[in-house]
Amino acid sequence: MEDLIINKFRNGNEIFPFINLNANSGVCTISGSSYMQDPKVFFKPVIDWFKKYTFLKAGELVVIYNLKSLNTGTSRVLYEILEILKGYKNRGGNVYIKWYYEDSYDSYADDIIDITSGFGINVDVLES
Repeated sequence: MEDLIINKFRNGNEIFPFINLNANSGVCTISGSSYMQDPKVFFKPVIDWFKKYTFLKAGELVVIYNLKSLNTGTSRVLYEILEILKGYKNRGGNVYIKWYYEDSYDSYADDIIDITSGFGINVDVLES
């Protein structure tokens, strides 16, 4: 299983997040901004990587979200990733999420807690 690293820029504007999914350590980072027009297309390799990893590997998986801004489509993709992680946890894998938010968006922290609470995954919501 190989790592997945995506770092994409368009016209000098950062609309794509930085992705670093490490197959050896199990540490996965999604950071930056994510407000591209079609997030399902952008995140397809990420979804595929998580599906493959959670099928082939056992042990701890740490997911770090540090997204400064995201659109509704990206939120849906993150929800899909949470579904995959929940299945991994239910099969005996250890999942831990660190979700950073900017201190000026306190309501965003509440949204993160609401989104993740139904998955039964340990989530630390941290101010960046």
